[in-house]
Amino acid sequence: MVLLRLTVYDENTSAELDGWDIFVTNSDKSETYENTTVSNPLVVPVSTIPYGTDTRFVFNLTGYDSRIYYMDTLTSEDYSLNVYLTNESDTESYVIRVIDELGSAVDKSKVYVMRYINSSVGWENVSIMLTNGYGFTPSIDLIPYEDYAVKIVKTGYDTAFYDLRPVNIVFDDDRYHPFQIYLSVSDPQVVSFSSIIDFCEDTGWVRSNDTLHISFFDRDSGTSDITINVYEFYNGTLYLNDTFSYTDTYDIDIWVSGLNTSRMHDVMIISMNHSTLGNPTRVSCMVFPLTKITQIPEGDIETKFDNVGGDFSMGYVNFFILFLPSFLIILALRGDPGLGILVSSFYLTLVTWRIDLVNVKVVASIVSVLIPLGILRIVVKRGRKIT
Repeated sequence: MVLLRLTVYDENTSAELDGWDIFVTNSDKSETYENTTVSNPLVVPVSTIPYGTDTRFVFNLTGYDSRIYYMDTLTSEDYSLNVYLTNESDTESYVIRVIDELGSAVDKSKVYVMRYINSSVGWENVSIMLTNGYGFTPSIDLIPYEDYAVKIVKTGYDTAFYDLRPVNIVFDDDRYHPFQIYLSVSDPQVVSFSSIIDFCEDTGWVRSNDTLHISFFDRDSGTSDITINVYEFYNGTLYLNDTFSYTDTYDIDIWVSGLNTSRMHDVMIISMNHSTLGNPTRVSCMVFPLTKITQIPEGDIETKFDNVGGDFSMGYVNFFILFLPSFLIILALRGDPGLGILVSSFYLTLVTWRIDLVNVKVVASIVSVLIPLGILRIVVKRGRKIT
């Protein structure tokens, strides 16, 4: 009998967890399996649960974040899976996107997110996900400023490995992490889109006048019709901004105006008929906002500070956003330092409440000292003036 063995652990302590729930479904959602309040380990015959390519396992436990694992299971061999869950109070939700060398979405890529557990266990998968038609994975809850590794596997592409160190989510772009994969040169079925088509040659960033230039040039003159959509990307959703359709043309210049320059955009070929390429769809390029450039995570500002000053649990960027303006406020009101302390305390409270940069308890403890200190300084100063 072929068996599947499942064991669930705490990601931070590596201690075994009991009382977890599991839900399993096959790739076409025609079969399901569910079990609740499970104790380690769960051992079941593979033939009694959904199996096959891209079988989806979802694990849940009260107080912990859900985790998804996609596995290829057959009835001819035994399987063992170690599952790692993280306390939900420690994490924030992130999304990974897989794109190719043209910036186009790559669907059905298998994304392995790994974390180093300890010296005995080493690196383990904390989730295995599949990308959708837009190249996005489901959201995954990770611990900010912890080191993760990402492996991306897709037939016809070279397997890619990346480091991932998520940051606290201050801006919407902090949530999304794009990674590129490249076509395998040895793959005989690959037809190079870029060898025939120049697409988005002048695209990369929204222009300062809120416009975007889209170019399309077919060197083979084989395009009979094409439809291009422009989407605004916000909060994990693509919103249609404009659509353009052409017939019997191979040289296109499009100017799109009135864009929100603070958000990412996707320029996507929705449909196309070509004499050589056939009907490629969802070929797209990412357009970054003027205010920020979404980069591969290991190049983010926080990591650059860490490389110089070492790891800082509060986060260097958070520290500067919180305390540098407070210092400047006190400096500007140095004639009345008590008032300066009070104003800076209100600033700290407002920023923490609106943006949730750091643990509220940390700022609350600081503010609880600063406010009485500011009031005392004002009282003492005015008392001196009276005497």
